[in-house]
Amino acid sequence: MAKSKKDGFHHRATLKQKNKPFKSRHATKGALKQRNNGKVQRETIKGRTIKVTRRADRRNAAKLAQQRKRDALTRANRMFTGRSRAPKVVALVPLCPDVSSMEAAKRLFSSVDLEYPGGAGEVPVEGLGCSVHLHVDRFKQSFQLLQLPRHFWQILDATKVADYVVYVVSAEEEVDAFGEACLTAIQAQGCGGAFTMVQHLETVAVKNKTDVKKSLLSYMQHFFPENDRVYAAESEPEMLTLVRSLTGQLPKTVHWREWRPYLVVDKAEFQQESPENSSDPKTGSLRLTGFLRGAPLSANRLVHIPNHGDFQVSQVLSAVYPFQLNQGRTGMDAEAGIEVLHKSDPEQQDSLVAENEPDLLMNEQTWPTDEELQEAEERVSRLQRGEVGEGEMDLSMEPSLKTRRVPKGTSSYQAEWILESESDSEEDDESETEENTGMMDEELLHKNPVEVTTMDPVEALGKGSSPKVRFADDVEYEDVTLESGSLADGNLLGEEEEAAALEDLKSRQRARREANKDDLEFPDEVDTPMDFPARLRFQKYRGLHSFRTSPWDPYENLPLDYGRIFQFPSYKRAQRRAQEATEDAPVLPGTYVTLVLSNVPAEVVADWNPQTTLWPVFGLLPHEHKMSMVNFTVTRSSEYEEPVRSKDRLLLQYGYRRLWVNPVFSEHTHGSKSTNGVHKFTRFLQHGHTEVASCYVPIQFGPVHALFFHPQSFDHVCLDTGKPQVASDAEDLTPILTGARHPLVGTGALLGVDPTRIVAKRVLLTGEVFKVHQRSAVVRFMFFNREDITWFKPIQLHTKYGRTGHIREPVGTHGYMKCIFDGPVTQMDTACMSLYKRVFPKWTTSPCQSATSVLNFPQDWVAAKKDTDDSAMMQE
Repeated sequence: MAKSKKDGFHHRATLKQKNKPFKSRHATKGALKQRNNGKVQRETIKGRTIKVTRRADRRNAAKLAQQRKRDALTRANRMFTGRSRAPKVVALVPLCPDVSSMEAAKRLFSSVDLEYPGGAGEVPVEGLGCSVHLHVDRFKQSFQLLQLPRHFWQILDATKVADYVVYVVSAEEEVDAFGEACLTAIQAQGCGGAFTMVQHLETVAVKNKTDVKKSLLSYMQHFFPENDRVYAAESEPEMLTLVRSLTGQLPKTVHWREWRPYLVVDKAEFQQESPENSSDPKTGSLRLTGFLRGAPLSANRLVHIPNHGDFQVSQVLSAVYPFQLNQGRTGMDAEAGIEVLHKSDPEQQDSLVAENEPDLLMNEQTWPTDEELQEAEERVSRLQRGEVGEGEMDLSMEPSLKTRRVPKGTSSYQAEWILESESDSEEDDESETEENTGMMDEELLHKNPVEVTTMDPVEALGKGSSPKVRFADDVEYEDVTLESGSLADGNLLGEEEEAAALEDLKSRQRARREANKDDLEFPDEVDTPMDFPARLRFQKYRGLHSFRTSPWDPYENLPLDYGRIFQFPSYKRAQRRAQEATEDAPVLPGTYVTLVLSNVPAEVVADWNPQTTLWPVFGLLPHEHKMSMVNFTVTRSSEYEEPVRSKDRLLLQYGYRRLWVNPVFSEHTHGSKSTNGVHKFTRFLQHGHTEVASCYVPIQFGPVHALFFHPQSFDHVCLDTGKPQVASDAEDLTPILTGARHPLVGTGALLGVDPTRIVAKRVLLTGEVFKVHQRSAVVRFMFFNREDITWFKPIQLHTKYGRTGHIREPVGTHGYMKCIFDGPVTQMDTACMSLYKRVFPKWTTSPCQSATSVLNFPQDWVAAKKDTDDSAMMQE
């Protein structure tokens, strides 16, 4: 039946035309983004198969991890339990001047109804460090109590090996500056569990005892938040609770310590070797007895004794704990039970060689000058005449006299500090103050001498200028006879010289503060010398198109010290292999052993006294005796206020070592992209910034904490007389602390061993925008002659407002130059040019002999600190 016209007409749906859609490659970016709806296509990794883990595999891996943790917990429990259990090391640290660590140990003995050991000849001297053993049969555990004096370095060494630290405070006196320094340093280096014991609480009224304990607990929780209670020393129930807390928990894991074996020496015996069997009659074998802790030990590895160095182990013997002798064994049975646990293999034993021998023939060769050839001929002729023996120095034992021409009225002491105007051999030793003030190198000044304004030598030193002072012609001179070594020999100074030296010290400190302030306001800015060519002044610097990507060969123009260090192809792989070698060692932790060290000097044993000396001995991993360029992260301590400059003499403690170093600071990039490995040199260690300190020190593996101290060895005073003196590294480390709030400069951690790290020192030359026409500008005061502009023409310019450009041509002969930038330049902008030079640290590493040095604080500084704190509280 046909449809009528009023019903309408339409085609069938099958006749509808459907156009072919466009392919994806013709789609726009917006269409593709809208179609994907935010999804990102995952890129396949070619050449790598993606392993699919099933549910059963994940369960098995979790079960294995759980089993490993249970085994580790079982081994830790087995180490401190049983008949041959190892004692837990508990360090008693006195934080107040009126507390006693010995009295704290007596309280712990009386709480478990035991008598404090005090037989004839065994009573420890009050105030000296010693250790006593507490065996609690009630809890089937033992303790080795380390009674520490108020000795800064002994406290730090004891807390390195302590399983628990009991801080002894007073209810009558507050924690002084020494106690705060100890708490900050212990917190930075890492320690075991922390407990607090308060003495003299019986002198406080009953109603105030709770408030005193709450106040002390709040103070200690600032440093150790896990500390939840303060134990009263005069209360035996609370002391028993403290003993129960020590026995009922496992020691806290200190990761850097668990990587290597260590022990606390209970007994030391030295046996002198006969002259027939030894090349050095002053050496012998040293036997150190104690419980092995940490990682397993191998006789092929080296061991480190703090303050004395590294030594080789000939063999490891088993020993009998004296506590077991009291249970029925006789001395003969004990000696019969001694056996050799491990003996060193000469082919596999680590060597004591710490440095490489540099090959001088691989260095850049230069032809000797006529003066050097003439000097060599004179030396050979004198050797032939027999005046000087071969290998000897031509120095007289009597002090030599020398005459120096100085301004009239200069004392002999001031003349000692005015050096002769000879050129320095290295430009790297130039002071940073000279660069900040625009002074020229001494290496170049003698070629074009310049008159300097006349000033007093001490005043010149105090203002931060170079001690090589040059005076004008109108000054009257006189000759002063000086005796060589007069200052080094410690000759007494007169009152005027002492006053001048004190004023010199204060002026130098003011100059350092001003330089630190200038570095914050105008970083790296240097004035171009007006009377000397800039192309010679900055001849060792280079320009970089990009600080992060421009190529820089890390092996060019290396100093001779780089021929003495060791370098790893891969530091992480070497660290992993060193740890695996320690895990396979035969002597397990928890064993009472005797280490037999060979070729030990006799003076090492002279420092050992069981009543006064604590000896923690650490085992070294492979390669940890070798020297290299080691980098540490360092963050400035907020309590130290004095400026800290690069290459300052600092005391570095990292892991088990303590060394004097002169580190170089550089920026810490925090993993940012850098293809050339260049890092900017920082002149000062500023607050709130994390920098990298690079220095030549022995290698260490694993997570290691680093502490930097500034004892100010060059500004020491004798507290008895107040006279300034020059202190050596081995002398007392008592600082003046004038203006400083703390001996701890900064804390950080080991970053790695990388000699290829490039530390680039930047010099920023600035110029004034004289005339501006859109993108073109005439700049002046950056250079002062036409030749310098032509020399530095290829280096890129930038402005403080973010424009970049280049030098087009010089204008005139007085240092004006036409520059083109990538955008319009304003009249208030400043043109800048960055130049870079690689710097290296100095090889001044030396061990710190701090066994007998006590870090105290002068009473006047403590009073000044209290006044400062009171004024700060009033302001709040």
